[in-house]
Amino acid sequence: MTGENAGGNLPAERQGWGLVNLSRAFDDAKRVLIDQTQLFTESGQTIEFAGSIADRSRPLRVTLAWTDAPGSLIGPAIVNDLDLEIVVGGVTIYRGNNFAGSYSFEGGVEDRLNNVESIYLSPDVIPTGVQGNFIIRVRAANIAGNGVPGNDTFLDQDFALDAYNIGPLIDPPPPPPPNQPVISSVTYVKKTLTITGQKFTAAAQVQINGHQIDRLFDFDSSTTSLSLRLKRAKLKLNDGDNEIVLIEGGQVSAPFILRL
Repeated sequence: MTGENAGGNLPAERQGWGLVNLSRAFDDAKRVLIDQTQLFTESGQTIEFAGSIADRSRPLRVTLAWTDAPGSLIGPAIVNDLDLEIVVGGVTIYRGNNFAGSYSFEGGVEDRLNNVESIYLSPDVIPTGVQGNFIIRVRAANIAGNGVPGNDTFLDQDFALDAYNIGPLIDPPPPPPPNQPVISSVTYVKKTLTITGQKFTAAAQVQINGHQIDRLFDFDSSTTSLSLRLKRAKLKLNDGDNEIVLIEGGQVSAPFILRL
């Protein structure tokens, strides 16, 4: 709602979380749902779920809810207090129910009043690649009552958690073999081809577009570079993209693309 007393963007004190969005509830976004299958039995316990953004055109939405034990009429309303956190890249922490407009802001304080907590993150605040991996953490801040009647445990609390737009962890690329040549740059200027990089010597062989160049390159150890003055045709260089590879000691570099 946008009227005078609407209270601004959702979530808001006057409108709460708004109406159920059925289109989002049944769309094709990847989800993780934990529905009362995890149980806290003492304060300080934590449960974690790791993942990454599945679709970077959509936000990450995580909601935690639990049915609390009956509260006292004269004390605090909440008995069993759970906290929702998201840790991005092992560094940045977002806490439940700390919003600036429609999205959560970094840091914030733990919610000690409500049994529903949400964190909404725009995809642009989560880095791409491995640095964008995050951990969803549910923490038992205080377990002081019987949140799950009918079992043999007097102090306990289960919960439901829904994570919207969550995909698997992004694995870091495997490290290159220790002696694999590495090409950092290739230039072809004034009929001179220069290949600069690491972990190769004057014995390195040069392949261009799948053809091995049977010419002796000059090697500069101070810059770890090979250079050869030769016409493009004899170097097998084409207009457009050219794949450059170094081979030495049975190790092959990753291809480097030189565009002419």
